[in-house]
Amino acid sequence: MSDIIKAIGNKAELYESAIRNGFYLPKLKSSIITEDYIYGVLVGNVLCPKYRDIKLLPCPRPPDKETLINLAEEAMSEHSKSLGIDASHTPDKGWLISVISTFNPSCEIFKKSYVPPPRIEKVENKAKVSLPADFLEGLPASRKKHKVRRLGFLRQGKEEVKNERIKGLHEQYKKQLVLQENHVKTLATGRRTSKSSSARGPL
Repeated sequence: MSDIIKAIGNKAELYESAIRNGFYLPKLKSSIITEDYIYGVLVGNVLCPKYRDIKLLPCPRPPDKETLINLAEEAMSEHSKSLGIDASHTPDKGWLISVISTFNPSCEIFKKSYVPPPRIEKVENKAKVSLPADFLEGLPASRKKHKVRRLGFLRQGKEEVKNERIKGLHEQYKKQLVLQENHVKTLATGRRTSKSSSARGPL
């Protein structure tokens, strides 16, 4: 134990030691990189490929992270161990793409013609405030150079816009979720079809 303490003093050094031992970890700043995760990888409780396993394929326009996570988990579904991913702890997109290309190189995202489904566009976040048309005419600019507490009616107007934005995003999200689910199902079906064709072999 004393040797371990001398060699590893913090999470960054534990991360580096795992890299030096050949583990292909997500980026250090990824939310998945915790001491528990790295320890799980080192002792074999968490599934993580090694550098010698990685085979990269180009994916210049990848889908969103949620889709990539589903595809990575699908690609590794034959393994009994978990990738250690949950809602609060996710790897970077580059790592996910590398895992998918290594363990499912026939995935649709690596096709030359692949284009990801459209992303949700952000609604402009401006407060709606009703004031007389000439209210601001001739007024000097604010003397405050630092951030101050927003006026009450401005906060209220911004809150109304925020609620409208949330409502609009909720509707867009439901549509986007249906598209993503169909997209993942299509990719998974193609993978299973490819496996079945490989298993039958040439006629």
